[in-house]
Amino acid sequence: MTTINGSSLLRVGGLASGMDTDSIVKQLMAAQKIPLDKLNQQKQLLEWKRDAYRDINSKLVDFRSNKLTTYRNSSAMVSQKAVLSGDTTAVTAKASGTANGISMSVEVSQLATKATAQGNIALKTSDGKTATQSTKLSDLSSYNPGDFTGVDSSGNPTATLKIKVGPDTDADALIVTVSKDDTIGSLMSKITNGSNSRVTAVFDEVSGNFMIKAKEYGDNHKISVEGITTTLGDFSTNNTDGSTAKVVITTGTGASASSSTFTPASNTLTVNGITLTLNSTTTPGSPSIISTQSDATTAVETIKSFVKDYNDLIATLNSKTSEATYRDYAPLTEDQKKDMSEDDIKLWNEKAQSGLLKGDEILTSAITTMRSIITGALGGGTVNLSTMGITTGQYFENGKLYIDEDKLTKAIQSNPDGVTAFFQGTGTSSKDGLFNKFYDKLNGVLDQISKKAGTSKLSSDTTTAYLTNSLMGKELTDYKNRISAMQTRLDDMETRYYKQFTAMEQAISNFNNQSASLTNFLNS
Repeated sequence: MTTINGSSLLRVGGLASGMDTDSIVKQLMAAQKIPLDKLNQQKQLLEWKRDAYRDINSKLVDFRSNKLTTYRNSSAMVSQKAVLSGDTTAVTAKASGTANGISMSVEVSQLATKATAQGNIALKTSDGKTATQSTKLSDLSSYNPGDFTGVDSSGNPTATLKIKVGPDTDADALIVTVSKDDTIGSLMSKITNGSNSRVTAVFDEVSGNFMIKAKEYGDNHKISVEGITTTLGDFSTNNTDGSTAKVVITTGTGASASSSTFTPASNTLTVNGITLTLNSTTTPGSPSIISTQSDATTAVETIKSFVKDYNDLIATLNSKTSEATYRDYAPLTEDQKKDMSEDDIKLWNEKAQSGLLKGDEILTSAITTMRSIITGALGGGTVNLSTMGITTGQYFENGKLYIDEDKLTKAIQSNPDGVTAFFQGTGTSSKDGLFNKFYDKLNGVLDQISKKAGTSKLSSDTTTAYLTNSLMGKELTDYKNRISAMQTRLDDMETRYYKQFTAMEQAISNFNNQSASLTNFLNS
């Protein structure tokens, strides 16, 4: 008994006629399945082509969103280095891409601090040992049931902590509900991670001190704590406000010297393109002296990385658009795969997938766009790729770039602002920078691939799902519908063949039975 299309059909199998009906039906269906095989092969080619687009899309997104975004950052083209003398421990200095080379004398008279409130008791367990973060509040020697006058939904005693920072009103306050079974660690988490928390809870397991600190530096952040002050201690007696930093910076010397006082809310500030990190106060009369010197290392490495990434990308695009096509290697059918080894199938598929994007309009247009940007940047103006030692190779290298590193280094040292503006643009016209031109133009290429293949313009992940409303997505849906309809027709046809052969076998069997009965009757 064999099931076909969900119904049971008796296949006689040539018992009466002696014919191999399964083989005959298979041969009859083989010819009928040729159009279906072709449809499946066309669908497979389209799926492979869409996957090929996704691989290219991934490389384009990585180049645009990861690589170019990094290169466009001002820190990527820093061409100067901050040099410290005098007090070299009080301040850390780092030059940014906007460093103007002006020397500065830095005097730090005050560091920024955070407001702190500390309980006035050292927390200990009931047996006199210093508490730990895993100690329950109810196990503290200072535990006072009178602090826990509320109840939760289960009827368990609770207390409430109200914490305000600076000018906070009751509406702004952090409200923390505390159970006697809370540990010091869980209480710290509730305080630090509250939805509107502006403070951090800290516990010293050596001293037993429980502290609450403002998350932000600066003044006007004084902390007030209300609730369970017997169990945790009184926080009003050791409560200090934060402070801003105080830094005096002097430029110039003698009669032309100028000084300004800065009061940043944190221990970091940027002046003249130099980011200063304040580590400690300076000794009066012994300031930190900051000067700058030319250092092309960062900019050179950025440009070298860009050229490598550009060469890799354009080489990939060129290889895909010129890849050999093997028209004799159509996608394998399931019947063909049965007679082949896994290695043979893999090698066959590599041939079948080769050249799917050969001469592709989107990719050839992308190559033209990229090479046009480079061509335009090779000449013109006092700063261009050629003057920096960046040139293209031979015509057969299809736009590959080469760098003369010594010439590039000298170009950056002699005109750092010009080189930076060439690659990153200026503050008023960043789009003129070479990195930004690629960033903007490749967005259009990603748009085209997304509309055709249904890929994501924002993700380089090659496992993300395709958008179904793309051109190829709609085409694949059409293939699936046609294949499903054709498969149904073939199933019906196969069922009809088997029914016809079964009817024939049954008729022959009935004839044989009648003949045998008649013979027996005549011989009796």
